[in-house]
Amino acid sequence: MSDYFIISPLEEIDWKIDLEDFIQKLVAEWSEAKVEIDNNPQSPYLLEFELKLGEYQVSRYVNRTALFMAGGDLKEYAEIAVWYRKIVPPRYQLFLYCAGDSPGEEFELLPETTEQDILNPNNWPLLQDDDE
Repeated sequence: MSDYFIISPLEEIDWKIDLEDFIQKLVAEWSEAKVEIDNNPQSPYLLEFELKLGEYQVSRYVNRTALFMAGGDLKEYAEIAVWYRKIVPPRYQLFLYCAGDSPGEEFELLPETTEQDILNPNNWPLLQDDDE
């Protein structure tokens, strides 16, 4: 499967990730995170980081407002989404959505969103079984 998930606003916002602050908060949450800053001026990304969550080694790429995730499952993505929601000021809407082979509807990440909210099929049509 070549699906990946994105956490981002759906529209342009005036807030941008502060690279040093992001790395500090990332390492405070996951001290084992491997972080590589992207110094290529042609790259759309600021950095790549890898985490070992459960049985997955998950790669994430960060640009100025979005986080791109691949290599894990929705449980790991939900954990990161809840963490990232805390970094983005609450006045900005933020969404989690699938891209790639199985795009689906976006899930709005509210400041009070929990991992269980994201994983609940009643909250997100992407997770609902087509046979229902």
